Amino acid sequence: MSMAQIIEFPRQAQRMSNAYHNLTRLIDAAESEATLEFYIEALVVSHEEGELYPGEAEKLSAQIRQKGRDLAKPEKKMVMVQEVTGPGLYIWCPEMGEGQPECQIRARIGHYGTHYYLDTPLDLKGRGITFIEKHEAKNLTASGQFMAGWNRYKATERAFKKLQEQYSISMESNFD
Repeated sequence: MSMAQIIEFPRQAQRMSNAYHNLTRLIDAAESEATLEFYIEALVVSHEEGELYPGEAEKLSAQIRQKGRDLAKPEKKMVMVQEVTGPGLYIWCPEMGEGQPECQIRARIGHYGTHYYLDTPLDLKGRGITFIEKHEAKNLTASGQFMAGWNRYKATERAFKKLQEQYSISMESNFD
């Protein structure tokens, strides 16, 4: 005879089907509406084939609806924008979450690196600066409509260095 006796209390096992377990995790990880549509189809098939315990289909439907609402909300991203303190070149990188600084001139380097393309509302003149065109609204995308009426110039490397001394210039830098 022993003095200690182990008493086992009845406990309710948390029952969860394997399909429910997998679908809840997949729905949490979904990043698009198309992915959610696929999981809705998987939910219907799992329910029709009896792979879900009672009440699980309703819980999954509610989870899918909530995830759809979450995906519909625009994601607020923190965008860092350099403060423009005076003339000079301000390089920004969108892949790093940086926004374009508000400069007087927007610049892009030419294909071979021997000249720069400049977009600005200013009238530029000088050696090494060539006027290309005046932007028209009909030739700009919806996001670029603010540049209607701006001038496009081509500048040599030397002229670009001189412009940096007089104006604030923003230039996008990409990883590729």
